[in-house]
Amino acid sequence: MSDERPHFVLRWLTFAALFSSGVVFNEPPLTDLLFFLTFAVAVFHKDAFELRGFGAVLAGSIVLFLLANGLSLMAAETHIAATKYLVVTVYLFAMFVFVAGWIGRSGMDGYAFLTRAFISGAFLVGMIGILARFNLMPRSELFFLGGDGLRIKSTFKDPNVFAPYIVAAFMLVLNDALTRRRRLWSAAVLGLVFALSILFAFSRGAIFHLAVSLFVYALCVVFLVRDAAITKRFVAGGLVVSFGVTVFGIYAIAATGLDGFFAERMKVQSYDSERFAMQALTLHVAAENPLGIGPGEWNVTRFANDPHNVYLRVLAENGVLGTIGWILWCACCATAALSGILRRTAAAPMHAACFAILLGLYAEAMIIDTLHWRHLFLVAGLPIGLRIAEAHGAIREHEGTEHDSTEHDSTAQDSTAQPGSAPSQGMRRGAHQPLVTPRESAVS
Repeated sequence: MSDERPHFVLRWLTFAALFSSGVVFNEPPLTDLLFFLTFAVAVFHKDAFELRGFGAVLAGSIVLFLLANGLSLMAAETHIAATKYLVVTVYLFAMFVFVAGWIGRSGMDGYAFLTRAFISGAFLVGMIGILARFNLMPRSELFFLGGDGLRIKSTFKDPNVFAPYIVAAFMLVLNDALTRRRRLWSAAVLGLVFALSILFAFSRGAIFHLAVSLFVYALCVVFLVRDAAITKRFVAGGLVVSFGVTVFGIYAIAATGLDGFFAERMKVQSYDSERFAMQALTLHVAAENPLGIGPGEWNVTRFANDPHNVYLRVLAENGVLGTIGWILWCACCATAALSGILRRTAAAPMHAACFAILLGLYAEAMIIDTLHWRHLFLVAGLPIGLRIAEAHGAIREHEGTEHDSTEHDSTAQDSTAQPGSAPSQGMRRGAHQPLVTPRESAVS
């Protein structure tokens, strides 16, 4: 009892932190405060995490990036603001390591727990935005960008951050539905809420992100995962969902009288030329400051507008070393996901979803600053954790067969395992875990 209670506290602190990750009205947001409390509890329960197999190159990329931040801090004009910015960066990498260690210890159960906490929070945030869109929320104007009541931002500061957050949740739900880790009706409700949230945010970057992620996921499922059942569901479900979302989306846009605004948002905007000019300026600043101008300094004291490109921002703020560290970290996370797909373990579809989300985020990062997006570090930690779990035998190689009732019983028993507890028989090396989880064991 004395061992279970602390892990219970750690488990639900973690759930609360991820659930609230979409509530970022103020700084620091609630999710950050909860994560700091979670980290404090986790220090006393190191057995809840497994980081052996984290990877020397991955660890080195983080150290290099943070070292470059420290070096560039000396050039900052506002040391207090730059230090605060750096503290947030360190915190986000701590969250990344936390997620990887959690899943590394508890395997697929840990993945399911963390992603469902995130998805649950995204559902709430999406519903708030949709209800505000139809003026069904008190003070609905608070959940829009500006006073024109056109683009929902829900509990975010900006619809261009809110919508990509929802895209990540959408892709995770899609994968859960295809692998039968979630009941169809549950996935349908979540998917509809997420699709409408993305639509009513009118974020070109998020739509681009979603298109890239869906395309990459489709390629992975068809050509790399190569599970016949999942491929059939993806093709059949994709046709039905695409038709339904298109028809319902057109109706929703027309019913709200926003069809003209939607068409206008999809065009090249007058301020796009200003963004390109700012990116050119970023290169000039980076050339004059090879070590960087300091963490977060770009739009604190130097310039009014963001460069709208995270790679160029890192280059200007953290120099060449910081850019190498950041790109190497991004590459390590994507490579871990891709190698997880190619290993064709039971976690291959989950790796595919993470890979698709990450590539979508990396692509969108060319047109917006994603450096401090919480969900980027969450998603990046998922394939690293799955890789660690696979290395320790918690997830074994897929053998291409549906499992029988006996295997289902062992999987069901495993679903009750707490982080930090010993893996049950079904999770130990040698226990077969199929690529497709039975519908009966799914959690809505």
